[in-house]
Amino acid sequence: MKIVFVSNTFHHHQANVSENLYEVTGGNYAFIETEPMNSERINLGWGNFCLPEYVRQAWKGKKEKDECVALINGAEYVIFGAASKEFIAERLKAGKLVFVYSEHLFKQEANRVVRFAKGVKYWLIAGRYKNAYLLCASGYAARDYNSLGLYRGKTYKYGYFPEYQHKSYQQLLEIKKKNPMIHIVWVGRLIDWKHPEKAILCAEMLRSNGIAFHMDMIGNGALQERIENSLHEKQLEDFITLHGSMPTNKVHEYMERADIHLFTSDHGEGWGAVLNESMDSACAVVADNRIGSVLHLIKHEQNGLVYENDGKLFEYLKCLAESSQLRERLGKAAYSTIHDEWNAKMVANRFIPFAQEIEQKGYCDLYAEGVLSKTQI
Repeated sequence: MKIVFVSNTFHHHQANVSENLYEVTGGNYAFIETEPMNSERINLGWGNFCLPEYVRQAWKGKKEKDECVALINGAEYVIFGAASKEFIAERLKAGKLVFVYSEHLFKQEANRVVRFAKGVKYWLIAGRYKNAYLLCASGYAARDYNSLGLYRGKTYKYGYFPEYQHKSYQQLLEIKKKNPMIHIVWVGRLIDWKHPEKAILCAEMLRSNGIAFHMDMIGNGALQERIENSLHEKQLEDFITLHGSMPTNKVHEYMERADIHLFTSDHGEGWGAVLNESMDSACAVVADNRIGSVLHLIKHEQNGLVYENDGKLFEYLKCLAESSQLRERLGKAAYSTIHDEWNAKMVANRFIPFAQEIEQKGYCDLYAEGVLSKTQI
């Protein structure tokens, strides 16, 4: 049995799933990279590893591209991500299964003309084929595609699956207990739709309530000067440290020490892998309900707190800051979610039975919850 994964470039977001699929298929797995990695991602360190033997680079030339298309057409199952649809055109027309994975379409408020244009684009490409199914790398993907008449009854939960760490929950708890005060972490580019300014507002609220805390903000971007000026004007330099960007392994060290992960992005956040990583680090999470990963990963008040406005954000953050029991309960449940339910090993173990069930019945209801379960609109 051959499984082929097709996407624009191979990087750490796909590496963990790929390794596990390679293992469960006994090596009958290929990842097809359709274009070279751009300079922005290279500068972020996304290409800092040797490519595994199963990676094929279709962008190198016609010979390589033809070989990759042959692999796609000959595979039992194909997972298709961000790449030119020419790579699956022949397979779709032949009636062979294709699993398209996608974040939500409408990340910003769009007028009807834009919605219609996007709808035509996706209708003509893959969504109109009966043999195409949608793997939703966002809690809002099914809604967006269904609103265009696409993939109705054929949408399943998916996402991104960074490699999880191997520290036990107890080890992480011991690290966090060494904090002299509440430790909060905010991670992301300093850009408008990630709303770093809300971290500043949260810090003001905590200070005004007399709560001892320190916040680490990790990342850089277009709003960096504005954020730096805001810290100075509000006299928050002793409460917040701006670290700039750093390698993923260093980010993990800050998350391991953090009691709380503050995740303030809006609907522009298609997925948000930092949520996987902070839950894996046993952080108590407070997150905006518009983030793509939140609806898949967080159950409000069970393994995190989900807010819908700034008032709730401040309320939930204050509750977390004032209750070590709440932080520990939510952090432990978050850790369990990643290790027991939402990881690359689970994807690999579920994918072949999932695909076989769809091949036989046209749908799959093997899994009641978690990855590859049916989406809820």
